[in-house]
Amino acid sequence: MTRSSPGEHARHPLGAQRDPIRHAAAGVHTDSAPRPPATTDTRSALRKHAPFLALLLVAAALYTGVLLTSERAVDADEAVVGIMARHVLTRGARPIFYYGQAYGGGGAIEAYLAAVGFSAFGVSAIALKAVALLCSLVGLVGTYAFCLRYGRERALLCTAVLALMTPLVAWHTKMRGGYAALPLFQLALLWVFCRWYAETAANAVPRRWAIAFGILAGASIYNQPLVVPCLLTLALVAACTRPMACVLRSLTWVASGALIGSTPILVYTLREGTGALRFLTGLGDGPTLYQRLRGAALLLPSHLPSLFVQQNVDGHARDLPLEAWLEYAVVVGLTLTLVLYRRNELTATVRRMLSRHAATTSTPRSFSSETIILLIIASHLAASSLSAGAGLSPRYFIALFPFLAITTGLGAAELTLSTTRWRRRLGAAGAVAVLALGSLSHLRGLGDCTVTDVVLVEPGRFESQRTASASITEVVAALDAAGVRHVRAPYFIKWRLLFETEERILASCAELQPQPPTGRFLEHDRAVAAARRVGIVLNRRDHQLQRLESTPPTDSYTRRECGDFVVLLPPESRE
Repeated sequence: MTRSSPGEHARHPLGAQRDPIRHAAAGVHTDSAPRPPATTDTRSALRKHAPFLALLLVAAALYTGVLLTSERAVDADEAVVGIMARHVLTRGARPIFYYGQAYGGGGAIEAYLAAVGFSAFGVSAIALKAVALLCSLVGLVGTYAFCLRYGRERALLCTAVLALMTPLVAWHTKMRGGYAALPLFQLALLWVFCRWYAETAANAVPRRWAIAFGILAGASIYNQPLVVPCLLTLALVAACTRPMACVLRSLTWVASGALIGSTPILVYTLREGTGALRFLTGLGDGPTLYQRLRGAALLLPSHLPSLFVQQNVDGHARDLPLEAWLEYAVVVGLTLTLVLYRRNELTATVRRMLSRHAATTSTPRSFSSETIILLIIASHLAASSLSAGAGLSPRYFIALFPFLAITTGLGAAELTLSTTRWRRRLGAAGAVAVLALGSLSHLRGLGDCTVTDVVLVEPGRFESQRTASASITEVVAALDAAGVRHVRAPYFIKWRLLFETEERILASCAELQPQPPTGRFLEHDRAVAAARRVGIVLNRRDHQLQRLESTPPTDSYTRRECGDFVVLLPPESRE
């Protein structure tokens, strides 16, 4: 095989089939590409994909091990989804969004899926979080299939990077309101867009792909608004590289599909008002200019590196270990390598986007699929840099997947195909480093189970504190022994208590910090407010504890220490 130097973007990077997007742009329909004979032996197909099947089994075993050890308990946000699922089963509830929000329909989707598991296996953290685990495995299958469809001999490498990257260790089993399905929606959007893109090379308007893209677009925004940068990038690519007449005709079908996909948002708007639309259009409260500039300045040196630790769900790590910096550097380096090898095409892409006549010409222009992926990553980073959200939690970077894993794998593959020995060795070393460091992080995930709570450590200052999962069990035992059925607790303890006791003990975060800006489920707060005998549960490092123990009437309560928590039990009385 003839090798070429970086920048020759016409070369097919992995020495496999041609990218269907370029293929169609050359005037050849992808359907005419050689296909395996219909009599292909199933056994031969299994042998062909045996390495991927082995990877899938290893990933399933690792994820299950993590679920049964360090992730076997729910945090507060997962507990909300669990309570929603329980209400679906026991009350016939039909939530549209995550409780207390006018966005994040993924929380409702997760609740409906978890309700199926609850009906079969009972209410438990394992049954709840197994939904996210299954989504992760489906994401691996989809990534492998996507890379194979676009001629990537190294599809296995891209999928292995996605399966083992450190940033996703905890997220393989997290049910936090749409994050589990977010990579699946983005991958599906890219796949359908590429089918539409290829077929419009002949100025045709493939209605089925336009409608399918619209449905996915509406559903993905409903699931998790973090998908918006991906959608805007794909729209920009279409507008800049396809004749405007073709784009406008397709837009009609895309809009029709979007109405179908966003039906839950429309139903909510008719029933509850325009809260969801105001959030999606950015008309609500947003970050200040200072917060946006600060987020942009800290994006690469602080916020993004915080993604490369095992526990990255709830806050940025203060002190990153050396291996986190190493994996971050390798991932960024391999992605930049792909940018280097595609620099001619990326430069031409920018010029087309800046050209006034980019979309008016009748001659189709084309991007490769990896260039589109690089543009999607850039759009996500640009959106994050201008958002205060990325400064609050690394979870907002989950929208980078599976794209970041694909570019990492492709960057390593580009180097291994080089004619220069040191580049080949560098590519192999980069791939091994990412896979080895990620595997080590997953093995570390087979440890003790802790849950992150946000604690008021002093007036006006909150910190994330890791608490042993067994502590909440001790709290429940102490409350049961004292016959207490109503408690006040901060938000992060409240929802864990509700889920662990299946609402046998009702909790409210009223009058305690932290609490959400809006109530998640006000029925609990009303029940606790009406109760005559109410206990209090706080983290033992909570600043509010000292105040409550020194002021009436709680100064007469009995103190019980339960692991990382303190329970204040009220005197015996009849309700």
